[in-house]
Amino acid sequence: MTMRKISFSSIVLLVAQLAPAQQSLYIQDLNAREVFPKAPVFRGASSSTGLLALASGDKLVKLLDGVTLAEKLSITGLTNKVGSMSFTESGQSLLTLTSDGQFAVWNNSTGALQKSFSAGSNALTISAQGENLAFVLGSDRTVKVYDALSGKSLGSISSKEDLTAFALHPSGRVFAVAAANGEIRIFTVAQMAMTNTLPEAKERITTLAFSRDSKYLAAGSANGNVFLWDATGLAFKGKMSGQRNGISALTFDPKSRWVVSASFDSTVKFYNAATLSGLNVITEPGAYTTFAHFVTDEVLVAANTKGFVRSWRVLESPPDSLPPTVVLQQPVVGNGPTKVFGTEFEIRGLAYDDSELKEVTIQKTPAILSPLTPAEEAKLPKGSKGKKFAVVLKLGTVGANSFEVLALDKANHTSKQTVTIQRLSSDEALEVSSPANNSETDKISVQVQFKPWFEVSSYSISVNLADLVSNQQPPYGAKAGDVIADEIPLLGGYNQIQLSVTSKQGEKFSKTMGVTRKASMASSTPSSSIPGISGRKETSVGPQRWAVVVGVSAYSNSAITKLQYADRDAQAYADFLRTKEGGQLDSDHLTVLVNETATLAAITDALVNFLGQAIDKDFVTIYFAGHGAPDPTRPQNTYLLTYDTNPSQLGTTAFPMWQIQTVLQRHIAAKKVVVFSDACHSGAISLDFGTRGLGVAEQNQFNQYLVDLAKSKEGTVVFAASAAGEVSQEFADLGHGAFTYYLLEGMKGKADFDNDYTVTINELMSYVEEQVKRRTKNAQNPTRSQTMYDKDLPISWIEH
Repeated sequence: MTMRKISFSSIVLLVAQLAPAQQSLYIQDLNAREVFPKAPVFRGASSSTGLLALASGDKLVKLLDGVTLAEKLSITGLTNKVGSMSFTESGQSLLTLTSDGQFAVWNNSTGALQKSFSAGSNALTISAQGENLAFVLGSDRTVKVYDALSGKSLGSISSKEDLTAFALHPSGRVFAVAAANGEIRIFTVAQMAMTNTLPEAKERITTLAFSRDSKYLAAGSANGNVFLWDATGLAFKGKMSGQRNGISALTFDPKSRWVVSASFDSTVKFYNAATLSGLNVITEPGAYTTFAHFVTDEVLVAANTKGFVRSWRVLESPPDSLPPTVVLQQPVVGNGPTKVFGTEFEIRGLAYDDSELKEVTIQKTPAILSPLTPAEEAKLPKGSKGKKFAVVLKLGTVGANSFEVLALDKANHTSKQTVTIQRLSSDEALEVSSPANNSETDKISVQVQFKPWFEVSSYSISVNLADLVSNQQPPYGAKAGDVIADEIPLLGGYNQIQLSVTSKQGEKFSKTMGVTRKASMASSTPSSSIPGISGRKETSVGPQRWAVVVGVSAYSNSAITKLQYADRDAQAYADFLRTKEGGQLDSDHLTVLVNETATLAAITDALVNFLGQAIDKDFVTIYFAGHGAPDPTRPQNTYLLTYDTNPSQLGTTAFPMWQIQTVLQRHIAAKKVVVFSDACHSGAISLDFGTRGLGVAEQNQFNQYLVDLAKSKEGTVVFAASAAGEVSQEFADLGHGAFTYYLLEGMKGKADFDNDYTVTINELMSYVEEQVKRRTKNAQNPTRSQTMYDKDLPISWIEH
């Protein structure tokens, strides 16, 4: 809407002092118009048709559209300055009363004069009732009733005191007048007889107004106060204060929610009619409002002594201008359709909006809405209101089935999402991604990776009819569509691998793959030439120590955030293990994989084959520093990121956390295993320190998963750098990650609390926990597994 540049464009909305439970209104500038250049608006009136009549001091009246403020016509030919105006009930005629007592009736369509006669020089205000009655308040202490068409006097009342204000009831049956002593008197129109008096004001009344729904009667005083009565029983409700000068105009909104009073102190104030509490204040420096009226339920129009008329939109709260938001929780929106093996599928999620939701429909069928939990509400944008929804849909045919989810708010804004569900056939319900059928390999084992599109009860894997995995349960929390993997040893030559999977409904699915292990590699390649595998040197009789140390700071894929010290942390830890204090591990018992050497293949080989050399009485240490990440589409699947990881293909290029569980259970015979992890899965980089991880998730399931690994094997202890929901911090002044820095400090002797020259696993974890918490100001809390392990297990020795 185009607005003229006006002198009072700096009008400011001020929030008045409110009662504790009261909220301020939302007031929006709509339009402004200079009606009388260099002349004030002295009088105003409004009609049932939305017309406004405004009069200046130069014998001119203009009719405006109440919503657009566009000028409709001008009325000239007035004998003097207008003292009062009123529209007839139909809005077709305008009654004017000039200061010399001339009473005139004008046609609002043409501006033509219809009737004119004298009401006496003492006439002050005029009010129309119906089409032909006119009530005139005079300075001679009378109220007279005229026939507006003939000018004939129909009746009158008189008072011993001056009468200062007049208001006609919307029904036209009664009217109210105010006496100079503040008493308000109620008269019937038919008999012109007084029926009630309202004595509560006791102040000189300058204006009276009934609400349009006949609910309230309000009076504004010369002292800047507003008094309110119940218009039906005439019970006094109370006084509203807050303006420093007399009330110049008074009005109600059509729904009687608010009383609006204009004052000679240049303010317009809003009050709550139900509670009498003050709401907003509009100030207008250098002028005061002479007329105010709601032309619709929401639009207030006011005119002032600078010659301007202005309009505002008034609401209890800001308008709803945005469509609702739909968040699908199932299916997870990603690339391509959601695959389902079954004839039904439940679509569920939540919808929220800045106002109230009206409904959520799926395929035009209304969904049942339910309240959000407090935790769910806390995640919504501030001020939003939401509901959960869930609908079970029938999947008609095998192939693509599309459904439209539509959310509608109470402002009739809509938001929709189209969901495509691919119903799978029995043959498509089990996908095998590795190994490829009829493939060849020179490795001694192969990873069987498969994706079941149903909930798995158990699975078995056989090679050449020999059962290697029997009735294995899937990883904890695995859902339909998650990748399940198992490492299977191969024989030289042809291997027929048969995968059998049983669903929770008892259905059985199977796939068969053929893999040939090349005999030349199996029999002739020395172990020392295979990356990560060294011949075991029998240096002593009794338990031996083994370690795999991995650290990745720089990744081949630039999309993965580079870390500052992960590689340095791993190298420093490995260097300590080579010392006498760290166990003096030689190259036959220590594998170190840093940066480009820490590939998925190398890490898998080190954990499976290298550590597979340890026997039950040996001690194994696994250390990892680098990034960890969840699958963005399936956050329950977490991975260690290797040097050659592709972030968009985590399932096949990163090391899955559940594979560590497999390694611990099936490939490492040692009964004493310690896992140190300086990683997490938050990818942010702050100004003060780096954080180890990739991707953003609500819970740090990576570290939680690590800690839970210890449950897979008695004697295993896992010590992670941070708790769930936290990050592992790096500090330039330490030159390390905080966790590894204090881990090394503790192993070198600072954790030897009992001064026995031996640092145990329990002493080490206690020392690191305290130091990291202090350094990070409780932002990082190292977490240990609480399982059955030897708490006095020696980690390092102190020379003395």
